[in-house]
Amino acid sequence: AHSDIYSEMYPTMTDVDLHANGKADADYPYYGNTNGQPYFMCEYAHAMGNAVGNLQEYWDAIENSKYGIGGCIWDWTDQSIYDADDIKNGNLEVNGVCKYRTGSDYPGPHQGNFVNNGLVTADRAWSPELTNVKYVYQYVKFISFDAATKQLTIRNNYDFISLDGFSLRYTVLADGVEVESGVVEMPSLTPNTEGVVVLPYSTAAADGIELMLNVEICCREELSWADAGYAIAAEQYTLAERDVTSFALNGNEELVLEKVSGGYRVMSSVMEMTFADNGTMNSWVVNGKDLIVKGPEYDNYRWVENDKPTEKLSEYNEKNGIQSKSATFTLATDKKSVNVVINASGWFCKYKFNYTITPDGALLIDAAYNVVPTDARRVGMSLVFPADFEQVEYYAYGPFENYVDRRGGSLLGRYYTTVSDMFEPYPKPQSMANREGLRDLLLFNPDEGYGMKVQTRGDVAFSLLHHSDVELKSAAHAWELQKGDVYAHFDCAQKGIGNGSCGNVVTLDKYLIPQGGEYSCSLLFTPVTDIESGIEDIPDSLLRFSVVDGKLVCSGTLPASARLSLYNMGGVKVADVAGSDGVAVPVENLPHGSYIIVVEGSGARTVYKVLL
Repeated sequence: AHSDIYSEMYPTMTDVDLHANGKADADYPYYGNTNGQPYFMCEYAHAMGNAVGNLQEYWDAIENSKYGIGGCIWDWTDQSIYDADDIKNGNLEVNGVCKYRTGSDYPGPHQGNFVNNGLVTADRAWSPELTNVKYVYQYVKFISFDAATKQLTIRNNYDFISLDGFSLRYTVLADGVEVESGVVEMPSLTPNTEGVVVLPYSTAAADGIELMLNVEICCREELSWADAGYAIAAEQYTLAERDVTSFALNGNEELVLEKVSGGYRVMSSVMEMTFADNGTMNSWVVNGKDLIVKGPEYDNYRWVENDKPTEKLSEYNEKNGIQSKSATFTLATDKKSVNVVINASGWFCKYKFNYTITPDGALLIDAAYNVVPTDARRVGMSLVFPADFEQVEYYAYGPFENYVDRRGGSLLGRYYTTVSDMFEPYPKPQSMANREGLRDLLLFNPDEGYGMKVQTRGDVAFSLLHHSDVELKSAAHAWELQKGDVYAHFDCAQKGIGNGSCGNVVTLDKYLIPQGGEYSCSLLFTPVTDIESGIEDIPDSLLRFSVVDGKLVCSGTLPASARLSLYNMGGVKVADVAGSDGVAVPVENLPHGSYIIVVEGSGARTVYKVLL
């Protein structure tokens, strides 16, 4: 009552709604901002590890309040260090990752990994969290878009500058591929006013094609703090919804279903699958190639530093809690497909997997889940693919790691990366690499030219890593991890990230998985190959990137007159070179972290995510 401001640490959303508007608590009328002081959250989000979820809701409350003036995210940078002996010996990297130490590496007193709570790494590289923060903080607000009139309504939330120093860049994407772009000038909107911009794109909707519109507000000229073209605000709108019709399956010959010792075998001239009696897939071979290490299975395990253990989940561990599981196997009357229905129940979830297997080796999974506990972390399935399934093309939200409550700044699009590059160098390894809104995914061995295509119906998030969630939790440092097989998750639902590693800023209710929640999705797994008998060809135009002697080396066929630009995850261009085969970009002085490569040429634009 005797200070200039009313301040709180880690307030709940209820606290913010009350105290930022000069109200007292109903249960504690003596406690509250009843003097109408400016309201400031001295700490409200804790960026420890994979964190900074539900940030948008806090800022919606602050920006729409009477007295709210902001708050501090704790903190700016991860406070890892190099050990003195490692500095003297020049031993600063192990397995391609900085050999950072935490409190746990020393006798103490210490707080373990607790001070690794930054929005940038100890090396000062952007994190996926900071990209979300940039989006939440943007001062140009996108109020609405009318697709019929192509009118975009925006608001200038700056206090002292108009918007005539910026331009608006728009891009139309068809099933994630950029098909049209342009730039229009911004009106001279004065502070705290709204205006309309008409976007002159010409792409029309077509049956079955998902159309998205990206808009960015960009610096028109070079400034002391940004290059010309730097985007200070962005948003995405849907122009046409994606195709949600059922999948077309290929029944090109007859299948054989055999009962064998302990299970079943499904065969055609090009494929063979084997199962245990309870429906567990033991092998999946197409054209002589092993496609899995471990078949589909229900999975609920996730570990991030924000997921506080609770009494409700005292038994929570890497086991999926399944207590009973049974299956039926049926060969279709025309012998063109085999149907496997798996029913399972357990402590965490009841689920039903309905498999449809076709002679080309494809597998359609219609999955349905019913959640048992009150604080589930994820609901979905996992598979393990061979370690050499390294190359990735996906159509989902990206190119950054994102979650249901931390998706700001991530745009639905088609992106390219590798399983290795999906890793994020959190000092304490934990579950990571999630991408929301998966439409389709191509995962393959780039050297031998075979792999798997995955298409989805319903809400599906995915991740791909060379480490299991158990391995991530068990490792004390990122540099201790050894690459193994490809661990894939396909989730119907995942609990939000929240900020539970400190204070009361836990995951908001709307981002939780409710007890009794029912979820369903469909996944079509189709083997792909570059041999003549293949169902779908592996693309030969994808580029591959590696760091050699301090340079990012590009191998593959670049388009004619190509330009390769390297950006940090905040959209700051750090390198820009004309392309040619074998182009190399100096990166030895850049912070170690995730970066985006944009390759433009021959009218095409592709986006890659790499880990340097």
